[in-house]
Amino acid sequence: MADYDGTNATDLIEGSDEADVISGGNGGDEIYGRKGKDKIDGGNGKDEIRGNWGADEIHGGNGKDLLLGGRHADEIYGNNGSDEINGGLGKDSLYGGRGDDLIMGGRGDDQIDGGKGDDVIYSGLGEDMLSGGKGSDLFVFDEVDDTEPVNVDLGDLGAGGLAAYLAYLASLDEGVIQTKTITDFTSDADSGDKLDVSSLYDGFDDVMWEYSEDAGGVLMQLDVDEYVLLTGVMELVETDFLFI
Repeated sequence: MADYDGTNATDLIEGSDEADVISGGNGGDEIYGRKGKDKIDGGNGKDEIRGNWGADEIHGGNGKDLLLGGRHADEIYGNNGSDEINGGLGKDSLYGGRGDDLIMGGRGDDQIDGGKGDDVIYSGLGEDMLSGGKGSDLFVFDEVDDTEPVNVDLGDLGAGGLAAYLAYLASLDEGVIQTKTITDFTSDADSGDKLDVSSLYDGFDDVMWEYSEDAGGVLMQLDVDEYVLLTGVMELVETDFLFI
């Protein structure tokens, strides 16, 4: 293990192949964790931090930071400031903190919490657990395993509807269904959260969704085997969506 301390100036810090403890100090720093399970704190300033290899713990500190996880299961905290966070590969835990953050899960079953502020959250690939936190947040879904959604006529599914269809698909091949979950979606025409599925659907009338009492919320289809569950939500309306 090695300790690295920055200065009040702009520092370039590169960790070792072991588990390092790195503090950027004041100033806009550029920090590379390299290999090992590192603990990195950017401190004050507009920092760029890359965890690289290893299950790292990264804190942006104060400032508008760029925080990149890497290949393993990272914990990333934006803290204060409007940060850009990308988990990369692995089962990451990403926390925006205060500020209007841009958070990208990448590949893996991630947990994302936007915190306070009007955040933009890209789920990416995997069974993610999403929370926007306080503020008017935008949830973007633009990556699926197949090229486009395959709509199923709900009238052909019988009484169980979409929830029954999901259970049927899951029974065919364990793990075939991927469900992302939004735990705190709020619907309001002026100040509520928004869903961006414009890369998958042309407009609101094309979106396939259904309320499921068994699931405890609305199920929205992204692809033939990928869905979003919005817990506690009874219905979706056109003003819940942003199409660009």
